Amino acid sequence: MKFGYTIIYVTDVLASLTFFDKAFGLKTRFIHESGGYGELDTGQTTLAFASHTLGACRT
Repeated sequence: MKFGYTIIYVTDVLASLTFFDKAFGLKTRFIHESGGYGELDTGQTTLAFASHTLGACRT
């Protein structure tokens, strides 16, 4: 089995991406134009951040 993806729900996606860049040198791989979702360039396992608002959406 391969662990491929983790999404962490946060208040501020951009602040979280910036923190991980400064603290660990992990660069942003993708950020949605809304700012509500972003991913770090972490190699084989994707570490993503999504806003609480995005996580609360119901379809």
